[in-house]
Amino acid sequence: MRQQINLFQAVLIDKPEPLQAAQLKLILLLFLALLGLLSLFGWWQLNSAAGELAGLQQQQQGLEKKVQLLEEKYPERRKSSLLEEELRRSEQRLAGQKQLLGYFSDRSEQGNQIYLETLSGLAQYRTKGVWLRRIQLSASGQAVALDGSALKPDQVPQYLQLLGKENVLGGKVFSRLALTRLNEQAGSVDFSLESLTEEQQ
Repeated sequence: MRQQINLFQAVLIDKPEPLQAAQLKLILLLFLALLGLLSLFGWWQLNSAAGELAGLQQQQQGLEKKVQLLEEKYPERRKSSLLEEELRRSEQRLAGQKQLLGYFSDRSEQGNQIYLETLSGLAQYRTKGVWLRRIQLSASGQAVALDGSALKPDQVPQYLQLLGKENVLGGKVFSRLALTRLNEQAGSVDFSLESLTEEQQ
């Protein structure tokens, strides 16, 4: 017959001791302190964000004021009808000058010389009270037609004598002279002169 001996002694086992009230209070205080620190940190972050937001709002308001001042100082440009009309006239003048330049560039050197001498002479020798409205030269420069006005009829022959004396038109012979009295101004006349054409010469 066997007999078992129980060597296990309950006294030797470590039994957990129940937490005392002081320890519970300490743990609770530590937890509350940690919670307070977290709340304080969150409040600080919230205040910082609010401060940054206020600063950004102030910057935005400042920029809006600057934009408003700039808009008042430099209002939107409006198209000026006068400037547009002046631009249109300038473009027309430029187109006319280009056309004239192209016309002369297509002529022979001798023809260009005749043109330039004729135009230069008409510009240089003028008679007071007489002005030209149209100057027409043939392709070779040998035939010319002039249209103009004079304050008095007798100024037209004087003008022609001056042109002949200074040889402005290179000895050209006029085949037609027409005078027309103007009703708007008493004594004033329009005149039209045409030299012999190249075929007639």
